[in-house]
Amino acid sequence: MKSFFYGYLFILTFLLSSLQAEILEINNLAEALPYVDEDTLVVLDIDDTLMVPAQMLGGDCWFRFSLKELQELGLSFEEALAKILPEYMLLQHITEVLPAEMETASVVHQFQKKGHKVIGLTTRSTELAYRTIEELKSLDIDLSKVPLFHEETYLSTAFPLCYIEGILFTQLRHKGQALRELCDFLGFGLKKVIFINDKLKYLEQLEDTFSGTDVDYIGFRYGACDHDIEEYDPALANIQKKYYNALLSDEDASAILAAKQKEESIK
Repeated sequence: MKSFFYGYLFILTFLLSSLQAEILEINNLAEALPYVDEDTLVVLDIDDTLMVPAQMLGGDCWFRFSLKELQELGLSFEEALAKILPEYMLLQHITEVLPAEMETASVVHQFQKKGHKVIGLTTRSTELAYRTIEELKSLDIDLSKVPLFHEETYLSTAFPLCYIEGILFTQLRHKGQALRELCDFLGFGLKKVIFINDKLKYLEQLEDTFSGTDVDYIGFRYGACDHDIEEYDPALANIQKKYYNALLSDEDASAILAAKQKEESIK
């Protein structure tokens, strides 16, 4: 009888923990709408979830490829990051952006119209805070409409966190810990969190943070921009980098690359 009781208790505990945290795959932002209720904090990643650059250069694929390429040349992760970040930040200030989906802004508005707290959560640095806000507003996305807090908030941590106009900038810090620290600082009691991000590792960071707590957590691995990884062409990005003052479109860069390849084949 005793063993039966403990077995039943184990199964019940397992089922309850399974209900409190899960990660689902979606290809459209709107797929997350039915999971939102009055207790939900909606947390949205920025890059490759809400917006993408208008060309390959300066995008997430370019950033990751360039970082890996520098490490393969012998640089440490920190050295590679220090080398690529200034270029990345410069490109963010001159690039135009596009929504991840045609309906991205509309879905964000639907989250906000329901009266739910909606915030952005990004690994971008504080130096890009106002530019990020500007980029999003160019797409009719304003995350300051139903924020956790209406004032700018700076948290003094090893890597200072910045919460401004509804977006938490973590500067590559653990996203789960950063969100928890912000909510604790503001005294905001979490009951349910949904987080939409294109990268599984960040979804798992929030899962780890809320595991074993009374916070219901659902992560959504967003795949609408996965095709960008398959279509990424470093040669094309290098052409755009050469002419970055003009910031060529992918089509224009392809034309230049094709002409260059043809010229080399004739030689």
